[in-house]
Parts: sequence; C-alpha cells; structure tokens
Amino acid sequence: MNNAYERPAFNLGLGFALVFAVPIVSAVACLFVLPIPLSFAAMTVLTMGWFVGHIVTAGALGRLALEKAGKGDTSPFAMLATGLAILSIVWLIPVLSVLVYVAVCMLGLGATFQTARELRAEAWCPSGRKTSRVGPTLFP
Repeated sequence: MNNAYERPAFNLGLGFALVFAVPIVSAVACLFVLPIPLSFAAMTVLTMGWFVGHIVTAGALGRLALEKAGKGDTSPFAMLATGLAILSIVWLIPVLSVLVYVAVCMLGLGATFQTARELRAEAWCPSGRKTSRVGPTLFP
C-alpha cells in the first residue's frame, strides 16, 4: 500500500505499461511452441494482479482519507474498509465508474509490481548495501 500512496503517478504509468505490454508479449510468444505455457502463466498473473490492484488501491485511498480526517494512526483493516467504501460509492456513478475502475486497477497493478521488485531486490541484498554483482554472493 505504501507504493500506491507515495508514488501514484509512477505506479499508474507502470500499471498502464503492464496492461498493454504483457498481452502483446504473450501473443508474440504464442507464435512459438515452447513459450506458450509461459504466456498463459503471464496472462494469469496479470489477471490476478488486476484484482489485487483493487485491494492495494483501496488501502491507499483509505489511508489518504483517514489521514485527511485526522485519524492517521489506524489499523490497516480500517484503511481498507474506508477505501473500499469510497470506491463502492464512486462505482455507483454510471460513466465515471468505468474510468475509475480502470485507473484503480492500473494503479494497484503498478504498485504491486513495484513492491514485488523492491522486495526481490531486498531479498538479494538484505543488508541494504549496494553491490556491483547481480544475484547472491558467496563471499560478502
């Protein structure tokens, strides 16, 4: 939720790029025989990320709303419930609901992808030390 809250424009752009790049790369990969399972896996992960994006964006929206209301130190469940309530109300507006739905999914997808990248980088180098080598090192 922190990535969606701290850098929304970057994550929205990243989600937009993922939504268009993954299906195109998957379609090109289907032209060959070997990467067909990989392309199906990529589309499955994209679909799951699309739905996880709702939760991530709702949590960030709830955090923003609660901080504006002066209740910044609340539980993540309260943030999520507040964000989902706000999104449910917005989704009742006929034309705006489609635009908000797509933006929410792309923002959450980008934030989820960025968080996964950061966690992966932290797993490779848990001390936070920058190394010139990629991957785990045998001798630190």
